Amino acid sequence: MNGTVQLVADEVSFGYPGRPVLDRFDLTVAEGDRIGLVGENGAGKTTLLRVLAGELVPRAGRVRRQGSWAMVAQELEVDEVATIGSLLDASLAGVREAAAAWVRAAGDPEVDPDVLARATDQLERLAAWDVDRRLDEALTRFGAPRTRERRLVELSVGERYRVRLACRLAERADLLLLDEPTNHLDAAGVEHLTRELQTRPGALVIVTHDRWLLDAVMTAICDLDPAM
Repeated sequence: MNGTVQLVADEVSFGYPGRPVLDRFDLTVAEGDRIGLVGENGAGKTTLLRVLAGELVPRAGRVRRQGSWAMVAQELEVDEVATIGSLLDASLAGVREAAAAWVRAAGDPEVDPDVLARATDQLERLAAWDVDRRLDEALTRFGAPRTRERRLVELSVGERYRVRLACRLAERADLLLLDEPTNHLDAAGVEHLTRELQTRPGALVIVTHDRWLLDAVMTAICDLDPAM
């Protein structure tokens, strides 16, 4: 195990009426882990990802998370008035606040040294000084639309996914959960995503059928069809 434990799934079970999906599933994800979830269609990969993210509540067992986490699903409900600009701003709000907190602490001659140290650690963990460049590069490499006034409902599923993926990479949450992230990317986008996932801090859990991504990025594979 590499570092701080970010997520523990303990004997998690989940199902829909008449269709069990997960049965006493266990998973521990620590800082530095990059876990690939694989399995046949219908094996429960996306369902598991949603349970890990807290979007679905298991009928048995529990999921414990530590630190911040973010998920990029294949599709999410879209607010009718939300725009690309509002999504970008909301996504980076936490990083902006971390930078502002450090400025306040560093500029206070009477600041508690522990407060300044925590603010500095957070600033460095999020690489807040570099967030605009990271976001801009990801939007460009993914071929994502960037006109701030465009409403999200006007975008295709793939366009919305690329914008959200770029935002989540720039945020640098402690735990990142991705559902088939290469589905809406061209070769250049996949190359950039691969480099980012190989080097980003924190932990990853990714549902993917992409053999290249599995080989290049993952430190471990979790097969939901172990008997096959």
